[in-house]
Amino acid sequence: MDILRSILKHIVQRRSFVSDEIRELHKKHTTRETLLTLKDVGIALESESSHFTKIFLVVDALDECPTSEHTVEILLQQLENLQHKVQLMITGRPFADGYLTRFASLAIREIGARHNDLELFVRGQLNLDQGLRKLTSAGESTLGELIVQKVVDKAKGM
Repeated sequence: MDILRSILKHIVQRRSFVSDEIRELHKKHTTRETLLTLKDVGIALESESSHFTKIFLVVDALDECPTSEHTVEILLQQLENLQHKVQLMITGRPFADGYLTRFASLAIREIGARHNDLELFVRGQLNLDQGLRKLTSAGESTLGELIVQKVVDKAKGM
């Protein structure tokens, strides 16, 4: 729910003035010391997005979204309601694909880090950290190689 409030906030901030609807919503919830409800956010998102011809939205790491309280489903349902206005990019691990079937013009692109790039990155990190550099360069080159190998293998392209 926080992510939807954040999206609404960003959309409102992109306008040159605050609409009467948003002012009323703010006043109502400030007076009561409550947060916007899902219904309030949904209505406000629809209303505020109507003032734009296009909205570009990036949702990063959908797979890391909490699964409690159906957060992913709620988020995607609200974004689906905005589908006509929003150019959407969602990143996440492959299991997130199942959630995305609701979007009609969905294009999925699989990306991943190359083995060589990961290896270079890990070696660079080992050299940057003074403590690790001491461990991996003081005659313990096999330790450095073992660290690089294990981290790269566990990364699985991430």
